[in-house]
Amino acid sequence: MSSIQRLPSRVRRLIWAGATATMLIAGTSYERAHAAEVPAGVEGTWTLVRSEVDGETTLYRGGELSHESEGYTSSLRGAIRHKLKLNSASKPRTIDWVRIEAPDEGKASPGIYKIEGDVITENFARPGTPRPSDFATRPNSGYRRSVWKRTGESPKPAPADDAKAIEGTWELTEVEFNGESTPVHASRTVQGEDATTTFEVAVKGRKSWDAAAKPATVDLTPESARDASASILGVYKIEGDVYTEVLAQPGKPRPTSFSAPAGSGRTLLVYHRVKS
Repeated sequence: MSSIQRLPSRVRRLIWAGATATMLIAGTSYERAHAAEVPAGVEGTWTLVRSEVDGETTLYRGGELSHESEGYTSSLRGAIRHKLKLNSASKPRTIDWVRIEAPDEGKASPGIYKIEGDVITENFARPGTPRPSDFATRPNSGYRRSVWKRTGESPKPAPADDAKAIEGTWELTEVEFNGESTPVHASRTVQGEDATTTFEVAVKGRKSWDAAAKPATVDLTPESARDASASILGVYKIEGDVYTEVLAQPGKPRPTSFSAPAGSGRTLLVYHRVKS
């Protein structure tokens, strides 16, 4: 992404968890325990006020969650400051995406780029892994390719220096990770080496619930999930106008408490009800 492409793994897990929805697993015992209907008090729209993964606050600065029937729609918004270091003499041209904020300050994702008029194409690897040599993203490659289009008028004449050519504001038009498209909306502003990327992730899906369990449970599956192994198991609680979820990583055991300590891989999300 650029931004999402290079987000820490715990934040990518939050994108997965916060943007998921449920799929009922076959089996009568499961169906008896879990209801597709939204439990009383959960329906409506909620705004994100706190998010943690592995005990650390995430980059998200806002978002919304809505439940209608058994449907689930989640959006998460955030911003990240970083540097873009270019080498236009390389073939292909290289770019490093460097975090300048904790907790991953100084970590760099190696990549390549090309500029074609008002379009920039980038392909990045994960930090600490070899730089891509082309603009393909194959399954399990860990590469993330993004295409950005300039917003506003092009500079005239076009700068000969790539570092000057990428200055301005850009809109993300396409992003692909491991060979699959990713639903991310983002914009990026560049001045010199300094850049700020703002992003929003929005995904629809389904949930199933067991309000009688202690603690109450919720099962989610991404809309794009291929099988039940992608299900995310969680717990939830409602305290007045506050809705809290704790979600495990896909395929991991269900949490039993409302915490997401370091090393747990869990995601904690706290929402406040949006009142009409």
